[in-house]
Amino acid sequence: MRHQTAIGAAALAAGLAVAMSVPATGATARTTPAKPDPRTLAAVSADTFVAAKPAEFMKAPKDKIFRTSVTSGLRGLQYVEYQRTYDGLPVLGGDIVVTTNADGGVLSTSVNQTATLNVGTKATIQAAQAATVSRAEVAKVDTVSTPGLTVLAEGKGRLVYETVVTGHQKNGETKLHVFVDAKTGRVVRTFDDVRDAADDRSFYHGTVDLSTAATSMTDPTRPGHQCGGQGGSAYTGTDSAWGNGSGTNLETGCVDVLYAVQKEWDMLKAWLGRNGTNGNGRGFPSRVGLNDVNAYWNGSYTNFGHNQSNTKLATSVDVVGHENGHAIFQTTPGGASGGSGNEKGGMNESAGDIFGTLTEHYMNEPSAYDPPDYLIG
Repeated sequence: MRHQTAIGAAALAAGLAVAMSVPATGATARTTPAKPDPRTLAAVSADTFVAAKPAEFMKAPKDKIFRTSVTSGLRGLQYVEYQRTYDGLPVLGGDIVVTTNADGGVLSTSVNQTATLNVGTKATIQAAQAATVSRAEVAKVDTVSTPGLTVLAEGKGRLVYETVVTGHQKNGETKLHVFVDAKTGRVVRTFDDVRDAADDRSFYHGTVDLSTAATSMTDPTRPGHQCGGQGGSAYTGTDSAWGNGSGTNLETGCVDVLYAVQKEWDMLKAWLGRNGTNGNGRGFPSRVGLNDVNAYWNGSYTNFGHNQSNTKLATSVDVVGHENGHAIFQTTPGGASGGSGNEKGGMNESAGDIFGTLTEHYMNEPSAYDPPDYLIG
C-alpha cells in the first residue's frame, strides 16, 4: 500500500514534467503550465513519508495519524503538522511536524512523544469525579466542561480525563485544562489557555488609515479579525471613522488594536513569509474594556484591560503584538500540542515578546509615538 502511494506521487511528478516540456498539438503559442502548489506537494510528500515509516513516528497498532495543517514559511519551506488518536481517543503530546522544501522534498521531522503508546483505555473513576477534582483547581468557577477521556503521551501513555474550567484565579481570568488520572483520580497536569501580559500604558498613533468594513470594526482584508467590547461583537457605527483619541475610549482602544494587528500581519508576510496570524490567512477576534490591569490571549481571542491608574487602555503596539504572538505560537505546528509545561510555556512567553518587539521595529514609529525598543509595556 505504501509502495503504491509512492508510485502515485512519482507518476504525478513525471506527468507534470512531461506537460511542462511538450507543447500542445496545433498550438501557435506556448502556454506556461501552472506551477504545482508547494503546499499540495508538501502534503502528498509528507503523507507518504509518515505512512512509510511507522517506527520512526512511534506509531502503535491502535494509533491513527492524521494531517491537520500545512503552514508556509520563507524560501518555500512548508511545515506539515499531524495529530494522532489512540484506540479512538485523542492524544496530547503525540504530534508530528514534517518540514519540506518547495518541491515537496522532506528536510526534517519532529516527533513530540518519546515512546510507542501501549495503555489501557478503560477508566476506573467516573467522569463526574474528574469534574469535581478539576473544579477544585480554580478559585472562582464560571463553567466546567464535560470531562473527556484522553491519552497523555507520557512514556507508554497515561489515560486521563481532560476538563476545561473557566473562571478566575488570584491573578485574573483563567481557562484551565485539567488532566485527572482516570485510574487514581489525581491531577497529573494542567495548562492555561490564558496568557497574561504585564501592566501597561496606551499608545496612540495619530490619525491612521485602518482597513475596516464601512460600518463595523471588522477587517475585510484579514479574515477573522475584528474588535469590540466584552460581549464579543465588533463595534459598529454609521461610518468608518473610528475613535476620538481618548485614552479611555473603547472604540479608540479598538483603533489601536486593529492598527497593531494589521501591522503585525504585514510584518509576518514581509519578514517571515507567513500568511496571517494562523499561517493560513486568518486572524482572531479582539476585545477591549477588560476590567483588569491586564491583557491576555485565551486560546480563541485577545482581551485588553487598562493601566494601573485606569487612565489608558492596555493597547500599545508591543502589548497587542505580544498577545497576538501567543496566537501565532499556538497555531504554528508543534506550538500548542503537549500543553504548557515549563519549556513550552517559556517558549510561548518568549514568542509573545519577540513578536511584539518585531512589530514595533517593523512599524518604526517616531519618538512622538512608540519608537522601537526591546521593552514590553
